[in-house]
Amino acid sequence: MAILLAYVGITAAWAADPEVTVQTAVDKAEVEIGEPVRYAITAEYPAGSRVSWPAIGAVIGEMDVEDRGAATQPISGGRMRETRWYRLRSYDVGSHAIPPPAIGIIGSDGQERAVSGEATAVTVNSGLPASDWKTLDIRDAKPPVFLVPWRAILIGGALLLLIGAGLGVWWVRQRRVIAPTSPPPRPPHEEAFEDFARLEAEGLLPQHREEEYVVRLSAIARVYIERCHGLRAPEMTTEEFLHAATTAQALAPDQQQLLRDFLTACDLVKFARYRPSVQEGHALMASARRFVQQTMPAETVPTPQPELRNV
Repeated sequence: MAILLAYVGITAAWAADPEVTVQTAVDKAEVEIGEPVRYAITAEYPAGSRVSWPAIGAVIGEMDVEDRGAATQPISGGRMRETRWYRLRSYDVGSHAIPPPAIGIIGSDGQERAVSGEATAVTVNSGLPASDWKTLDIRDAKPPVFLVPWRAILIGGALLLLIGAGLGVWWVRQRRVIAPTSPPPRPPHEEAFEDFARLEAEGLLPQHREEEYVVRLSAIARVYIERCHGLRAPEMTTEEFLHAATTAQALAPDQQQLLRDFLTACDLVKFARYRPSVQEGHALMASARRFVQQTMPAETVPTPQPELRNV
């Protein structure tokens, strides 16, 4: 207890010592909300002493510290003047007290003495008359309203449609340029006549290859019938095919008889192991050609117009 009383007595004595003074000041005691205030702490002390300043962070007395600085200069009488200044700002309306700063002075004898400045107050006004605060109707903030960006959606949709249309036109044009135009299918009777000529040119009959000759000749005739009249001739037996041709009325009676005689003669070679002579082979070829000539589509012949004479 005695030690504590002795420390208080020393502090009070040094605080009242005219050789060490601490002053606090603000450039404006009243400010509007958000307006800056300059707060300064000035200490004067004998030269050769050192000052221990209080640690001040980002807030002083509920006011935000935005900037700070320091300046030291000698004064008369072998003394020094050191100033620490702070730029403060507050957005809270009301009176804000800045507590008294506690500064430590370390003299030339190495002893530290505590010196306190005075408390300071700053009043922050709202900028409105007091009567307006009483009648001001401050409502709670409404929740955010989601606005549909219809304009952006419409513009984006139109752009997508234009891009899609352009790509479609480009694709169609590319197909027209790249896709090869396939030639129209050749008439069945033309291919049949070419196959007949190719078969004859191979000379199978003089080589005694009668069965191969007749089998291929029959196949050419059946493929022609399938393409020309829509009958599945290659998959039918001779009797099945002749019955289908008679039922569908695809062939005239004389054409049916010609086809019956041709297919029957071919079956003798294919199934009865009959070996036709060269003359008989040529006769079968002639029958096949005659059947194709009789059943192929008739060419359109222009009808002659009567000659007009002046009377």
